[in-house]
Amino acid sequence: PMLLLIFLNLRMFMAINSRKSSSKEMTYSTILLLIVAIFILCHMPRVALNFYEVLYLEEIEQCGPPVWSMTFSVFSNSLLPALNCAINFAIYFATGKKFRNSLFKIFKVKNEPEELDGSRSSDIESDKVCEEMQVATEMEEMEHTKLLIM
Repeated sequence: PMLLLIFLNLRMFMAINSRKSSSKEMTYSTILLLIVAIFILCHMPRVALNFYEVLYLEEIEQCGPPVWSMTFSVFSNSLLPALNCAINFAIYFATGKKFRNSLFKIFKVKNEPEELDGSRSSDIESDKVCEEMQVATEMEEMEHTKLLIM
């Protein structure tokens, strides 16, 4: 599967580079190639360890795995895949404006000044509704307190 992944991605990258493509397509193909290269770098140690385990299977069954392979296994099974995910997130965040804007909307962080449009006015309306609900709740609590005092 790893060789097929490399082969197909290189073919796709060369096909996009050989024809006259837009800069947007070139950017996307470069990002794709970068993500695949990082994936391969982060998962290749596990593949190498698997080859080692297959080649020395009898020795490993008799004596147990060497200490270095158990330590290497921890890194190749947990740390490197997690690093791959973190790097992918950083790549998408750095290169994808839509991804960045969606993320900012999820966390309600404004990265650019917005014009007063329908979405901004709906934010103002929802703020007013929240304030009215809070005032109503406070009034109910005050009435409840008065009833308890009487």
